[in-house]
Amino acid sequence: MDPNLSRETLSKLYRFALLLAGSTAGAEWILARVFEEFATQIGQFRTQKHRTAYLVAKIRECALADSKVVKSGQAADAGGEEGTPAQEPSVAIRFSSLSEPVRSALALFYLDLFPVGELAAFLNVDMDELGGLLQAGRDRLAANSTEGGGEQFT
Repeated sequence: MDPNLSRETLSKLYRFALLLAGSTAGAEWILARVFEEFATQIGQFRTQKHRTAYLVAKIRECALADSKVVKSGQAADAGGEEGTPAQEPSVAIRFSSLSEPVRSALALFYLDLFPVGELAAFLNVDMDELGGLLQAGRDRLAANSTEGGGEQFT
């Protein structure tokens, strides 16, 4: 792992993977795959911003490509048993039920990994569309929260 990634950045990357996967086992499986590939390419990145952008893109790509496998706990590399929904953070479970790109937009926005303008560029949407994605995600999370008697998201 690259020693130039701050503990705060690593924590945010883990939370991003958790929000996309919806389970700790899924997040760990995604990160293991992403960091294994990243270790072979560390020399390509000159700044932490470039490393972070690469890792976010790879985490998202891996989560989207393998979302059914990760959620079902059938990943061969996952190791260990998949947690039951009661053991997983409820916010992560709700986030993982959102469609793309709403899920990534909300997760990246709240984790504050990129400024809003860079986030829009990363997701390949304009600022108005990003605002709509964020609002749609907040509305969906709020609806899921009130249906289950949980906290409100705003």
